[in-house]
Amino acid sequence: MDATQLAKDLASFLTPFLPYLIKPLTEAAKKSAEKLGEEAWSKAQTLWNKLQSKIETKPTLKEAAQEVAKAPDDKDAQAAFRLQLKKMLQEDPDLLSELQPIVSQSSRIINTGGGAYIEGNVHVRNGDFVIGNKNTTSRKKK
Repeated sequence: MDATQLAKDLASFLTPFLPYLIKPLTEAAKKSAEKLGEEAWSKAQTLWNKLQSKIETKPTLKEAAQEVAKAPDDKDAQAAFRLQLKKMLQEDPDLLSELQPIVSQSSRIINTGGGAYIEGNVHVRNGDFVIGNKNTTSRKKK
């Protein structure tokens, strides 16, 4: 997996979690984050723990992550975040190598352009998440 693909996968997966990863979590926020799926939340925390210190040293990437956290559905913010992740991964082949197996283990995450299906059971889109497949109509607010 190259830096471009890894950045795309990371950005797609982390986007719905960024509001919860960037700000200190209150109990209510923790419960909202956990609604996105316990396994997915755990994976997001693992990835964020590996990325956070690197992101803090790159002001443009930090700002891009904060913009996505403020507006997860903003396509321009997502694109800026993805681009900055790609640049960071291209500059740091060790980090790229470290993250590849974690993201590969998440192969059940499929970016659909309108959100991310996590294990085919949870679809995150427009502040809602859907339990079931993409044809499911059962929606719950975060």
